[in-house]
Amino acid sequence: MPLFVSFQDDDVDPTFAYADEAILVDARDDDDNPCVGPGVRRTAHLVPRTAAEIKVFASVLGWSVETGSDGNLVLYPGVSAEDDEDTDEDA
Repeated sequence: MPLFVSFQDDDVDPTFAYADEAILVDARDDDDNPCVGPGVRRTAHLVPRTAAEIKVFASVLGWSVETGSDGNLVLYPGVSAEDDEDTDEDA
Protein backbone atom coordinates (compact mmCIF):
# COMPACT_ATOMS: atom_id res chain seq x y z
CA MET A 1 0.00 0.00 0.00
CA PRO A 2 1.68 3.22 -1.09
CA LEU A 3 1.41 6.04 1.45
CA PHE A 4 2.16 9.68 0.70
CA VAL A 5 2.35 12.85 2.80
CA SER A 6 0.54 15.80 1.28
CA PHE A 7 0.86 19.45 2.31
CA GLN A 8 0.72 22.91 0.83
CA ASP A 9 4.18 24.12 -0.22
CA ASP A 10 5.35 27.36 1.32
CA ASP A 11 6.49 30.03 -1.18
CA VAL A 12 9.74 30.61 0.71
CA ASP A 13 10.58 27.08 1.87
CA PRO A 14 8.84 24.37 -0.20
CA THR A 15 9.73 21.62 2.31
CA PHE A 16 8.05 23.37 5.23
CA ALA A 17 4.60 22.44 6.52
CA TYR A 18 2.78 22.86 9.81
CA ALA A 19 1.83 19.56 11.44
CA ASP A 20 -1.89 20.33 11.29
CA GLU A 21 -1.62 20.91 7.51
CA ALA A 22 0.11 17.61 6.68
CA ILE A 23 -2.14 14.77 5.53
CA LEU A 24 -1.31 11.06 5.22
CA VAL A 25 -2.71 9.75 1.93
CA ASP A 26 -3.36 6.10 1.01
CA ALA A 27 -3.43 6.12 -2.78
CA ARG A 28 -2.58 4.28 -5.93
CA ASP A 29 0.71 5.67 -7.15
CA ASP A 30 -0.12 5.41 -10.86
CA ASP A 31 -1.75 8.87 -10.98
CA ASP A 32 0.11 12.02 -12.00
CA ASN A 33 -0.36 13.38 -8.48
CA PRO A 34 -1.26 10.52 -6.12
CA CYS A 35 -2.26 12.90 -3.31
CA VAL A 36 -5.33 14.22 -5.16
CA GLY A 37 -7.80 12.77 -7.60
CA PRO A 38 -9.38 9.39 -8.18
CA GLY A 39 -6.39 7.38 -6.86
CA VAL A 40 -6.90 8.57 -3.28
CA ARG A 41 -8.42 5.86 -1.13
CA ARG A 42 -8.21 7.33 2.37
CA THR A 43 -6.67 10.33 4.10
CA ALA A 44 -5.80 11.09 7.72
CA HIS A 45 -4.13 13.89 9.64
CA LEU A 46 -0.43 13.06 9.92
CA VAL A 47 -0.49 14.30 13.52
CA PRO A 48 -3.91 13.30 14.88
CA ARG A 49 -5.20 15.41 17.76
CA THR A 50 -8.62 13.93 18.59
CA ALA A 51 -9.89 10.41 19.23
CA ALA A 52 -11.70 10.45 15.89
CA GLU A 53 -8.54 11.54 14.03
CA ILE A 54 -6.48 8.86 15.82
CA LYS A 55 -8.95 6.17 14.73
CA VAL A 56 -8.81 7.33 11.10
CA PHE A 57 -4.98 7.50 11.22
CA ALA A 58 -4.78 3.96 12.61
CA SER A 59 -7.22 2.72 9.96
CA VAL A 60 -5.09 4.15 7.13
CA LEU A 61 -2.05 2.34 8.55
CA GLY A 62 -4.00 -0.88 9.12
CA TRP A 63 -3.63 -0.68 12.90
CA SER A 64 -6.19 -1.76 15.51
CA VAL A 65 -7.53 0.70 18.07
CA GLU A 66 -9.14 -0.23 21.37
CA THR A 67 -10.19 1.72 24.43
CA GLY A 68 -8.23 0.68 27.51
CA SER A 69 -9.74 0.18 30.95
CA ASP A 70 -8.64 3.70 31.92
CA GLY A 71 -10.44 5.20 28.91
CA ASN A 72 -7.33 5.93 26.83
CA LEU A 73 -7.00 4.76 23.24
CA VAL A 74 -4.54 1.92 22.71
CA LEU A 75 -3.01 1.44 19.24
CA TYR A 76 -1.93 -2.01 18.08
CA PRO A 77 0.35 -1.68 15.03
CA GLY A 78 0.72 -5.44 14.53
CA VAL A 79 4.46 -5.44 15.29
CA SER A 80 5.56 -8.06 17.78
CA ALA A 81 8.57 -7.99 20.12
CA GLU A 82 10.05 -10.86 18.10
CA ASP A 83 10.27 -8.57 15.05
CA ASP A 84 12.67 -6.30 16.99
CA GLU A 85 14.88 -9.23 18.00
CA ASP A 86 15.51 -10.10 14.34
CA THR A 87 16.77 -6.59 13.66
CA ASP A 88 19.23 -6.72 16.56
CA GLU A 89 20.94 -9.81 15.12
CA ASP A 90 21.56 -8.06 11.81
CA ALA A 91 23.43 -5.14 13.44
